[in-house]
Amino acid sequence: MKLFRSLWNIINYKTFIITTLSVIGTYYCKEFNFVGDLPITLVGTAIIFPVVFSINSAYRRREDAIMSYASMKSNFMGLFYASKNWVSSEHENYCRKSATLLLKTMGHIIAFFTNNQTEKQAELEKPIYRSFDEISLFIQTFRKVGVTPSELSRADQYFTRAVADFERMKKILYYRTPYSLRVYAIFFLYSFPVLYAPYFAYHLKDSTYPVIGYISAVLYSFVFVSLINIQEQLENPFDQYGEDDIQLDLSEMRTMIENVSIKDVANFKTEQNI
Repeated sequence: MKLFRSLWNIINYKTFIITTLSVIGTYYCKEFNFVGDLPITLVGTAIIFPVVFSINSAYRRREDAIMSYASMKSNFMGLFYASKNWVSSEHENYCRKSATLLLKTMGHIIAFFTNNQTEKQAELEKPIYRSFDEISLFIQTFRKVGVTPSELSRADQYFTRAVADFERMKKILYYRTPYSLRVYAIFFLYSFPVLYAPYFAYHLKDSTYPVIGYISAVLYSFVFVSLINIQEQLENPFDQYGEDDIQLDLSEMRTMIENVSIKDVANFKTEQNI
């Protein structure tokens, strides 16, 4: 079932348009005897190569985004553990405030990346930087509760790396694979039913089984459109549209934070004389 669901996800209106045009074009070329054995290598140069190049580029961007997202979460968790373990037990509110602040920030970040309305991006970006400012100021208050300068520096490094990870993810969101290359591939995709209808009509006319010409037209069209659709789904790894998108879920981080018991930490510190 998952296989069929995955196949269905790469089928859209373009699949039916290109396939229908290919069949109709092939039929009329046969009727008017407008046939020819065209070089099929042109298809590979004009459509397959640019699409596969774009897919590889989009996949690399997705992998970079995954690594940046994982790094950002780990740095935020490092900040949380710092507020929990480096601060004395009489300042339990630091741990709670840290958890609230980090979850709020991550919520803003997820809302920013999963938003599909370009005109709202600037507005959704503002609360993220306000939250970053709050975290930076919160780290400075560690001095008041006995955190050493070296530990304070390490906490600041966690924060700086998390901001850098966010900026990398943002650049991946804004700067896609070469637009001109995608336009070029889509142009030839829509030209394909017209350009290669004589080729399929040629095989339709001379074949022992004429239906093979129509089947070839349908299969070629399906493969080309599917590749274009895969590339478009990979283009934005954050929009939660494609099967391979990055799952941005706040509940995972919330569960990790809420499972931490401040009392257990205090008991461990007492036992280890920390």
